[in-house]
Amino acid sequence: MSKLLNRKFSLGNNLGFDTDAGGLTFARIQNQAARASICLQGAHVVDFTPAGSAPVLWMSSLAKFEHGTAIRGGVPVMWPWFGAKDGQPQHGFVRTLTWQVVEARQVDGSNTVLVLALSDTASTRENWPHGFDLRLEIHVGEELGVALTAWNTGHESIEAGGGFHPYLNVGDAGSIRVRGLSGCEYLDKVKDYARYPQDGDLRFLKEIDRVYVSTKTPVVVSDPVLGRRIRIEKTGSETTVVWNPWKDAARSMTDFPDTGYENMVCVEAVNAFDDVRKLVPGASHTIAQTISVQPL
Repeated sequence: MSKLLNRKFSLGNNLGFDTDAGGLTFARIQNQAARASICLQGAHVVDFTPAGSAPVLWMSSLAKFEHGTAIRGGVPVMWPWFGAKDGQPQHGFVRTLTWQVVEARQVDGSNTVLVLALSDTASTRENWPHGFDLRLEIHVGEELGVALTAWNTGHESIEAGGGFHPYLNVGDAGSIRVRGLSGCEYLDKVKDYARYPQDGDLRFLKEIDRVYVSTKTPVVVSDPVLGRRIRIEKTGSETTVVWNPWKDAARSMTDFPDTGYENMVCVEAVNAFDDVRKLVPGASHTIAQTISVQPL
C-alpha cells in the first residue's frame, strides 16, 4: 500500500508513506516548520513537532498499533458520536477504519496539506444505517490544523457528533494552567454531570473530566516546565472537553502508563450534548481545531 501511495502522492522529502511491522500505513511529513506523522487507520495524527520544539502531542508508551484497535494518544478523530453509546465503540467507529488519501500538496516550504476521506460501506451500515462522506484536511506547518467535514449522503436526517481528542504533551500536569474557560459552565463527568461555573484558571490536582458548554474562544495551556504556551482554537464547535485521568483512572487503562497522567492533558473540540448537529440529506458540517505553540 505504501509503495502505491508514494508513487501517487509523494512530495519528495516533504511527504512520504511507509508501513510498519503490524501492517499499518503512515504518512510522514517533514518541512521547514515542523514534522508530523499520520496513521491512515483512524486518520490519526500521532506526532506533531515544530522545529526546535518538544513534541506537542503526547503518545502513550503502551499504545497499540494494531488493525481494529484505537490508538491511545495523538489526535483521535471521533465520529459520529462523542463518548459512550450502548453496544458501540467509544467515540464512534471511524477511529479504527482505514481512510483513503485523496490529496497531498506542498503550499510552500513551511506548509504541507494532506487530505483523507472515508465513506459508508455495507459494514458501517450494519451498526449505523446511514450514508455519509467524511473529509479530513490536515495542515502541518508552524501550526497543526485539522478540519473534519461530514456530508449526509443518505435519504433521512442524521445527528452528527464527535470531533477531535488531542492529547497535549506537558512537562508536569500539576504545574500547568488552562486559561480561556473562566466564566464558562461545565458538566462534571466525575460528579454525575453536575453543573458548575469555572472560576479562574483550571489547575490539575485530581482527575478532571469536564464538558464546557457554549465555548468558542481559544484555550491556552500554560506550561512553565517546558516554557511554552499551547494555544487551541476551533470553529464549528461550542463544546470543549478537558480531561486528565490522574492516578486511579490511569491505572485502570491497559494502554495507558500508570504515571502517564503526569505529562498530558486533553483539550477537545467536540459536538456533543446540545451541540450535536442535525444534518438533513445533502447537508454538511465542518468542525476544525488548530494547535500552535508560543514561548512563555
